[in-house]
Amino acid sequence: MPGTLVVCLPQISVLSAGHKCMEPLQELPFVVAKPILEEGDAFPWTVSLSQFSVYTLLGQQQSLSLLEPMGCTSTLAVTSHKLQSCSEGRHSFIVCLHVDLQAVHVKCCNPQVSVCLNLTE
Repeated sequence: MPGTLVVCLPQISVLSAGHKCMEPLQELPFVVAKPILEEGDAFPWTVSLSQFSVYTLLGQQQSLSLLEPMGCTSTLAVTSHKLQSCSEGRHSFIVCLHVDLQAVHVKCCNPQVSVCLNLTE
């Protein structure tokens, strides 16, 4: 039996600082407490990816990790303020993106290289 390459997709979590918990089942039409513009900034947004991994199955019982489970967390923040030097009342926007990566551990042996080469053919 040829080897199998298994890609485990990450778990994704997206959260806004302006998130308000609400019941999943509501009567229609549902009521929004405040319009988004009155609510204020919904930033920062945080996106987390976790448990992404790749491994190979060789034979009946052999499972070898190619990429150990890993993830990352990104935070996006946006601020704005009115430019004082501009008479038209323009706003400037400042965007900040912060990314935290977990350690990446890649392991590879000759049978795993063979499996990857067979996939490219």
